[in-house]
Amino acid sequence: MCQEEPFNFDLKKNKELELKDFFLTSFIVNAWLKAQVLKNKDQLTLYDKDVEFKKWADSTDFSFITIRRDGILLNSSFHPIYGRQAILLDWNTVKPYLRNDSAISHLLDLDSFSPRK
Repeated sequence: MCQEEPFNFDLKKNKELELKDFFLTSFIVNAWLKAQVLKNKDQLTLYDKDVEFKKWADSTDFSFITIRRDGILLNSSFHPIYGRQAILLDWNTVKPYLRNDSAISHLLDLDSFSPRK
C-alpha cells in the first residue's frame, strides 16, 4: 500500500516548512486544527446527507495541509469511494495565530500586527 507524505516547501529558503514555522510559538496548533475540523465539517457536502460518509469523516484525520492564497486547506487522505475531502480555514480565521515573520505572511496584510514570534 502506498503511503502519502504531504509537505510544504519554501523555495526561497530551500527548506521544508512545518506548522510551527507559521504559528506563534505559544500556540498549540495541532489541537486547534482538530477543533477547527470538527467545527467546519459542514463544508463537506455529504456530511449531513450520507450516514456512511459521516462515519468515515468523523474517523478521518484531516492532516494533509495545503497553504493556499485563500487560506489553509486541511485535506483527508484518499478514500476509494469518497475521494479526497477538504476543509478550508480562511485567512481571517487563521490570522490571529500566525507569526508575522512566517513564510506565508506575504499572503496577508500583517503590517497591523506588532512583531510576534
